[in-house]
Amino acid sequence: MVFKPPAAPGFSEELNAAGVPAEPAREFSRPVNLPGGPQDARFRTVNLIDATPNGRVFFCHHYTPDLVWRDEWRQHPNGATDIVEFAIAAADPARSAAVFGRIFGAAALQPVEGGLALPTAKARILFLTPQAVAQHYGAAAPVQADGSDRMVALGLRTASLDAASAALRRGGIVPAEKPGCLIVPASSACGLALAFMA
Repeated sequence: MVFKPPAAPGFSEELNAAGVPAEPAREFSRPVNLPGGPQDARFRTVNLIDATPNGRVFFCHHYTPDLVWRDEWRQHPNGATDIVEFAIAAADPARSAAVFGRIFGAAALQPVEGGLALPTAKARILFLTPQAVAQHYGAAAPVQADGSDRMVALGLRTASLDAASAALRRGGIVPAEKPGCLIVPASSACGLALAFMA
């Protein structure tokens, strides 16, 4: 799970001062092959420490977004256009969401059926009880038997459910269907359920 931090350095120190364990900021680059030749994309990241089991939470500042967020790389046969939902199963959603309340302010967390939601510009992060996860995603999301925290599902906006269904079926995956939604089980998606939404 990746968030965009403030552009100025010192964000890691701000998190630690707010009681959010975070590693020191790290800057690095990687080559990107472009038609005009390779260029270095540059980033600054801050990883949170033990924010959520079974996953990683970090902040990433892009110095060179034009080298990474390119339209020609954002077209997919499944029609996906945006990430709109990220779900964490938790026996105690309030406890699991508390670190995000310290980062974004307690008022940023909103009650939803079966847990809490943290809205962002285009998406929302859901902290749901295992029972609420089952209602939302059926048996597709891998909830822990003991109810302990686990990142379980990712929701993707698609321009066309028909295109998404066709692309999945070409890959040998038959999704479950709900009104306005196709759900791919975690067993077919590297351990994380995928929900394609109209």
